[in-house]
Order: sequence, then structure tokens, then C-alpha cells
Amino acid sequence: MMEGIGRIIAIPAVLTIGAVLAALVSALREGREGTRALTAMISIVALAAASWALLLWPEPSAAVAVGKLVADPLGMYVAVTALAAAILGVLVSFNQTEERVCGEFFAMVLFAAAGLAMVGLAGDLVMLFLGLELISIPGFVLVGLSRRHRLAEEAAAKYFFIGVLTTALTAYGFVLLFGAAGTMSLAVGPDVGALAKAADGGGMAFWLAVVGLVIAFAGLSYKTTALPFYFYAPDVYQGASSSATAIIAFVPKIAGFVALLRICAWIGFDGRVWDVFWPVLWVTAAATMTAGNVLALLQKDVKRILAYSSVAHSGYILVGLVAAGAVEGRLAGLASVLFYVFIYGVMTLGAFAVIGYVAYVRRGLAPSEEGSSLADLAGLSRRHPLAALVLAVCVFSLLGMPPTAGFWSKVYVFTAALSGRDFWLIALVVIGAVNAAIGAAYYLRIVFAAYMAEPAEASESPAFGRPRSLAAWPAASVGLGVSAAIVLGVGLFPAKLMRICEFAAQFLLPG
Repeated sequence: MMEGIGRIIAIPAVLTIGAVLAALVSALREGREGTRALTAMISIVALAAASWALLLWPEPSAAVAVGKLVADPLGMYVAVTALAAAILGVLVSFNQTEERVCGEFFAMVLFAAAGLAMVGLAGDLVMLFLGLELISIPGFVLVGLSRRHRLAEEAAAKYFFIGVLTTALTAYGFVLLFGAAGTMSLAVGPDVGALAKAADGGGMAFWLAVVGLVIAFAGLSYKTTALPFYFYAPDVYQGASSSATAIIAFVPKIAGFVALLRICAWIGFDGRVWDVFWPVLWVTAAATMTAGNVLALLQKDVKRILAYSSVAHSGYILVGLVAAGAVEGRLAGLASVLFYVFIYGVMTLGAFAVIGYVAYVRRGLAPSEEGSSLADLAGLSRRHPLAALVLAVCVFSLLGMPPTAGFWSKVYVFTAALSGRDFWLIALVVIGAVNAAIGAAYYLRIVFAAYMAEPAEASESPAFGRPRSLAAWPAASVGLGVSAAIVLGVGLFPAKLMRICEFAAQFLLPG
């Protein structure tokens, strides 16, 4: 038993140790030269060790439960995603983080990755809640640490207070679900989850399950930037530094959707609770994608555009979960959610990394003076073609243009919904297609600014600022290059990743 526990918790344990060491070294060496490089090295070593710990996974092709933890292919997929997010996060933020807080910044990235790994390993509601909080708390710190600016202080306050509110909602929802099921275990039995068995009997258990699920879903919408708690995103994304925004746009969204998948599998996709919850999910998906796209059209700041884009993509991802309500589209819908959240994270991280590069490297600005308006991108392609190319690849992927991975993300969620052959699912796909077309208007504005727009004033424009080569910043160039390579590589060969997602999604279904 102890050996099994050691194997399962190896990844989050190694990441936690690395985070503590990075923070301690930063505190002991405060103000000394080389602290950034040393703490980054500690973080990369910890991530490499955690990646090696994947070899200790008990049974890569089976579900192994040890106490309140479960190691299954879904958990492994989430762990790999957490490591990828942390590695890219450390690389792209290396040159963009202030020296005084670099160690603490890298430590928070590792803590967030450990929390995401714990969400994937969660076998009951307690571990799921703890994993979600291990992501939320570092996120609060990242926003506050990222830069000294009034907008950052405002963003940190909003992120914290809304986070506390939604944490309370999530906890209350989990308590009601526990009351309905009589157990906190998320295990799906041979036929159906324990919660579905209890709730389908009717009576108080049914209503506790319905109310608890709706409240928990509302609380998790903070993580996924979906309705009703999406409104913090534009202010927080704009106020935090680009490197911090890249992390909080990636890790919490994946964690929120994985938690939602685990809970929906627990209640079952054929029971009475799901029949009541499905219309709520449908309306939320349609309203989320529509609100995100329409509000993004009104923005002039790139980070605010990407914030509302994040809201819209949450709506697209929810389409895959809605599709799981139909037997024909169940596995495809669940797999499409896993596919989409990973690809969304990579392409969003790449886009924010370029914005951070423009502010910190090319313009030589202090973090407190970071600008992210469309005008700041003017002339980028002429002076820094590699950064402009990465931005274009990531933005076209967010738009859903072939042959990028973002195109296949939308294809898979919409195909899963269409396979259900239900009027309401077809209507949701039509709404999604219309919204995807609306999204082209604001995504193309970003590419136009980087490739076609002329700087307003040559002396002040970033296009004519002090020239700095991206090659002089190897960490940033590697992070940007890897992000673009993943987006294009998966876009050219999507079937392999989708097969992995389908295999992982199978463990959410009974049988």
C-alpha cells in the first residue's frame, strides 16, 4: 500500500519540494546576482524529476485506487499537461519576471502544476477540492507579484475576492453532493456512480444532488471563465503581467474542466440528475460563447481581447460536455473536452508570451509599464518576424483556422455534438459556428496590427524602439518555439492526441 501511495504522489510531491527550494533560495539570495538563473534551474530540475516520476505510474493503462487517490490514464494525461504548462511557463517568464520576485514566481508556477496534478489524481471530493485550492492560492500570489502597478493591485484584489466567493460555492456544492451520495468517493462503479444510484431513487437525495451540482458548477465557472463568474477575467488578465496571465489562463481552466468531468461522471450521464442539469449546461454553453465573442469585439487592448476570447472558448469546450448527454456522442464529447483544454492552454500561453516579449524584451520597459494595446504590436513583423510568426500561429489557432490544432479542437467538439443527432445539439453547433465566425473579426485585428499596421510615432513606437534579438533570450525563444510547434504539430497530426484523449475519457464511463 505504501509503495502504491509513493508512486501516485511522486509527481505533486517533487513539484512541491522544487517550489519550496526555489522560494527559499530566492529569499536567502535576495538582491544577489544570478538568483534568477539559479531559481529557474531549480524549477527546471524539479520539473525534469517530476517528468521522470511518470515512469513510476502504477499501471499506465488501468485505474489503480489507493485511499483517496486514483491513478488512471485520465490522471496521467492531466499530470503530463501540468508538467507541460509549468515547463512552458518557466521558459516564457524567465526574462519577463522581475529579479526581486523571480524565485517566488517560479515557486508559484510549480505549486499550481502540483495542484493540477492533484486534481487529476483526486479520488474523492476532499482531494479534488484541495487540488483546486492548490491552484487558486498560487494564482492569487502570481497576480500580485507579477508587477508593481495600480492595475495589478486592482487585479489581485478582484481575483482574490471573487476566488474566495467561488471557493465557498464550490465547497457548499460538494457538501450537498456528499449529502446526496452518502460518500465522498468519486469512483464510478461497474454500472453507475454512487451519486447517481442514490439520486435516481428520488426524494431528498435527488434534490440535494441537483442543487449541489448546480452550485458546484457555478463555483467551478470561476476556474473555467464561464458564466456566471467570468467577469473578472478582462481586468485580471490586463492587470497582471503577461507571464502571470499565461499561467492563470492555462492551469485553472484545465483544472476546472477536469473537476467538472469527474463530477459529471460521478452523477452519471443517463440519470435523473443529468436530465435536469443538461439544459443548464446547454444554456451556459450558448450564453458563454456568445458573451465572450460579442464583448471581445468591443475591446482595444490585446489582453482584454484574449480574456473575452478565453470566455468564448469555455463555451466551445462546454459543447463537448453537452454532447456527452447523447449516447452516440458520449465518448467523443468527453475526449474532445480533454483535447480542447490542452490545445487552448498552449496556444493562449504562446500568445501571451509574445505580448510579454514585446513589452519586456523589445521595448526594454519595466514590468510596471507593460503595454498591451493593439498599437503596441504595430510593426512587430518587420523588426521581430519570429515573434510575429508565433503570435500569428497562436491567434490563427484560437480562431480555428486550418491546419492549426485550434481548428481540430472545434471540429472535434462540434462533431461530437452532431453525432448525437438531437435538435438541441444541432442548434448548439449552429450557435457555435456563428460565434466562431464572429471571433474572426477580433482575432484578425491582432494579426493585422502585427503585420500591416504602421506605428503612430516612430520615436515612441515599439517597432522603432531599441532593437533586441529574440535569439539573445534563449529561454523565451525556446518557450515560444515549443508553443508554436505544438500548435502546428497537433494541427498536422491530430489523430494521435485524440486517441490518447479517447483512451483517457473511457475511464470516466462505467463498465
